[in-house]
Amino acid sequence: MKENSDIQAHQVMEELRLNYGPNKKFVTVCAGTGCRAYGSLKVKEALEAEIKKQNMKVEVLATGCLGFCEKGPMVVIHPDKYFYQSVKIEDVPEIISKTVGKGEVISRLLYRHRETKKTLFREEDLPFYKKQLRVVFGS
Repeated sequence: MKENSDIQAHQVMEELRLNYGPNKKFVTVCAGTGCRAYGSLKVKEALEAEIKKQNMKVEVLATGCLGFCEKGPMVVIHPDKYFYQSVKIEDVPEIISKTVGKGEVISRLLYRHRETKKTLFREEDLPFYKKQLRVVFGS
């Protein structure tokens, strides 16, 4: 049985590598319980609608809990891994047109370090995630 599981895991990883290569644009939205309570599923729906409205081909994926619930809803723009926090439906058109469309960062949605006051762009730069390896699995 273990051999079968290893083969399946390898197939899934290969599919992810091919479908979500290093340059593919896609958006992930935390869909953990805390972020859902803050409206992440509505943000996801708004992102999908705005992408369609702007005639883009960008996939929006719901992820499991990212663990930083107080900053939800959290949205990560790939492949650049820009980490946006406390995203509201009103932010969605700007996220799609500026960040997804043009690669521009929206400063007010980025994390600001409490002690250093430094603005951090990517999830892996945040002290909360610094020593973690985050993985997104497809369905």
